[in-house]
Amino acid sequence: MSFEQAKKILQYFPKAAHLSLAGFGEPLLVEDLFKITAEFKKRPMKTSIITNGTLLLDRIDDILHAEFNGIFVSVNSLDSINYKLTCGGNENTFDNVLKGIQLLVEKRRSTKPYISLGFVLTRDLFNRAPEIIKFAEETKAECLYLHNLIPHDNYNDYTGILTTDDEEVVAKLSEWKRKKNKIQVSWPKLVQKGLEKPARICKPLWNWIGVDIEGNTAGCSRAMGTSKEYGNLFQEGKIVWNNEFRKKLRMFFLRKEFLFDCCKTCAEVQP
Repeated sequence: MSFEQAKKILQYFPKAAHLSLAGFGEPLLVEDLFKITAEFKKRPMKTSIITNGTLLLDRIDDILHAEFNGIFVSVNSLDSINYKLTCGGNENTFDNVLKGIQLLVEKRRSTKPYISLGFVLTRDLFNRAPEIIKFAEETKAECLYLHNLIPHDNYNDYTGILTTDDEEVVAKLSEWKRKKNKIQVSWPKLVQKGLEKPARICKPLWNWIGVDIEGNTAGCSRAMGTSKEYGNLFQEGKIVWNNEFRKKLRMFFLRKEFLFDCCKTCAEVQP
């Protein structure tokens, strides 16, 4: 995304309270990223970034100078071998991500950005949650987010998803939540199989919008990425916030109905 595109977005949402640079690629690859951040920081808004961490070492000074309110690093692995299998990169990538996190914690300025780590806690990885917590504690980050798996193909396939009917998962989560940790832990929301109607509305539909480099907007904050069919900010302007797609999707949630199958396994609407 260019600096001029970012300024255009800001014109459409002058009262936005929070800018999160994330979601549709690695934000640290954007050439104008910190120029964009500086422009947005002129407004009374919070800024945060979600990164895979692979460029932390290269851009550590720029990141600290940007004075983000929050920095979220998606890690998703405990060692270099599994990191390479899960996230890609080479044999050094995981170690560089870890070094980047440690350097970020050590060098952060008086603004003290809130540093969080993220792991997708699949069923296969579930029993290693205590190891993940210990790993996160050793980085001295403030918070660890453990996310449930969100499927992107077959929404009736619960393989790898943590579900409410899994007695071992329910019991261990209850046990782990009672323990005190050196880091704040955000635990995954369990999914109810065969959920017929949302237990609550999808709040991000009323307070969040995602925009990519071409102006295409995201269908939601979790399962539906950016697409022209969900609306294009540069073509529709501020109307995109309340276009036909969003009005229809909100209406379904208000009626406690699902418009899309992907919503049925989303943490936002689980009981």
